[in-house]
Amino acid sequence: MAASMKQLWRQAVDGALSENLPDIQAQLGARLWRSKYESGNASAVAGYISELGVKLRLNHQTRHAIRVGIYRSMARRNDKAGAAAESSESGQQNLAAARRIADSLVCSILRDTVSSVGLSFHDALGKLLDAERGLACQPDTILQWINGRARQSAETEAELARATHLVYVACCQVLGPVAGDKLLKKAADRAQALPEAAQCPPVRLLYPEQR
Repeated sequence: MAASMKQLWRQAVDGALSENLPDIQAQLGARLWRSKYESGNASAVAGYISELGVKLRLNHQTRHAIRVGIYRSMARRNDKAGAAAESSESGQQNLAAARRIADSLVCSILRDTVSSVGLSFHDALGKLLDAERGLACQPDTILQWINGRARQSAETEAELARATHLVYVACCQVLGPVAGDKLLKKAADRAQALPEAAQCPPVRLLYPEQR
C-alpha cells in the first residue's frame, strides 16, 4: 500500500532530524512535529522549524539544514512519482505548470524583496547565478524575469527549479534566514493554492535535489 502524504512528511522530517541532530534532540523534534504539525504540508514546515529552533536553541545553520533536508526529501519523492510524465505532451504540460508556480513564488512575493533591498539583492543573486553551472538562462534574463520585464525562458523544469531556488537563497543572504523564511511561507502558501500545484508542488521548485 502506498504511503499517505502524512506518512511521507513524517518520514522526511524524521530523516532530516536524524541527519542534523543528536538522537535525543531528534526524538524531541519528531514529537513536536507529530503533536502540532502532523497535517504536514510545505507551509507547515516554516512554523515547525521556527518553533523547533527556539525549543532546542538551534543556530540558523542547523535550522536551515533541517528545513532543506525535509523539502529535498519530499522533492525526491515528487520527482520519482512524476518520472513517468517526462514524455512530450505531458512534459510540456508539467513545464507550463512549473512556470506558473515559479511566477507565483518569485514574482508575486520575492519581487517585494527586490524593491526593499534593491541592488544588494541583485548583486547576491547575480553572484549565485554566475557560479551556477549548466543554466541556459543568462543572469540578466533571470533578473528581468523577477522584475516583471521578461518571460521565464527556462526550457526544463529542472532548470526552472534551480533558478527559483537561487532566488530564495539570495533572499536569505540579503534579509537573513528568519525574514527569508517568512517570505518563503507566504510564497508557498499562495502558490500551493493554485490549481497548477497539483502538477508541480511549490516545494519542487524551492528545494530541488542537488545533482
